[in-house]
Amino acid sequence: MCFPASSKWLCSAVFLLAFVSISHGQAVDPFAKPNAENPIGEPADYVRYQQAAEEEQPDRLETAVSRFTKGNHTLDLVAVVHLGDKAYFEKLSSNLESYDHVLYELVGGPYTEETRRLAHQQSEDSDLAQVQEIQQMAKDLLGLDFQIDEIDYLSPNFLHADMTAEEFAHHSGGNQSLSNTFARAMKLAQSGHMRGVPTSEAESNQFMMAMMGAVMSGNSNQLKRSLGPILAEAEVFISKMEEDEESVLISKRNEIVMAKIEEVAGLSAAQPQRDAVFYGAGHMPDIETRLLEMGYTKGETLWLPAWTIGAGNERNENAPTLPELMSKAASLMKMMQSNAEGE
Repeated sequence: MCFPASSKWLCSAVFLLAFVSISHGQAVDPFAKPNAENPIGEPADYVRYQQAAEEEQPDRLETAVSRFTKGNHTLDLVAVVHLGDKAYFEKLSSNLESYDHVLYELVGGPYTEETRRLAHQQSEDSDLAQVQEIQQMAKDLLGLDFQIDEIDYLSPNFLHADMTAEEFAHHSGGNQSLSNTFARAMKLAQSGHMRGVPTSEAESNQFMMAMMGAVMSGNSNQLKRSLGPILAEAEVFISKMEEDEESVLISKRNEIVMAKIEEVAGLSAAQPQRDAVFYGAGHMPDIETRLLEMGYTKGETLWLPAWTIGAGNERNENAPTLPELMSKAASLMKMMQSNAEGE
């Protein structure tokens, strides 16, 4: 089987799919043991792919929880991927209960009962509707769960720390539109400078044949093994995008996070306080840099398995068929081409 000129584009679209899948009282401390890994210096990774040492053991896509302290204030950066195993979100939920404040991401405003009701209704905004379609396609392909469905955002210790709808509209005009950002992401993925993304036609054909075989068989484990290493490169991908210009998806939103951190940190003057930033893994290296510049000291890091990928095959009965997948990929390609023509 040969994939002609569209082969490299399809591989880049797969990378983009992975990229999009990356935004109480004092209870038991979620950190089991101190860990001096990644001391102050270059920002550490917040998502990684761990290939099993033994054939019968599972591979894992993992996200980090890193601790920072300044005076009485302890702040944990709790990185998350938006699609994961149910057990992953259960562990996160249990840990998040222990914090005084959990600063969470959600473009548009605080999470409410209305947010929950509208979570799976298609957005009227064409850009956001495309994001929803990509995320749903990833969910169906991989047999994973959505973060928004598994985390209780109505918990009393959860505080919104993201853009309102008005702020997002203000910042996402022109080159900052979501579709334009995706177009830039596609160009970068096709540039040959990103690890894990096939660059030659031969590599692209081989990758796509493996992907198509997994789709046709409904083998979600094989799909995870193909996409996991790519998703682990998301932070590098985002940093390269940020080199050209500040992105509303990362830098501008992180500014809001930092303002909220300063706000809750001010409450810790009288007594010790433990807070968390609960955000997509791609945001965390930049937030870490900003925290160190503010005088925070980095401490221990732990890793949570977001995807546990068994050695065998796992059939996903809800996975889309190959024609359905190709149709959605064609729709995504049409959106990218339309955006490029409009520049």
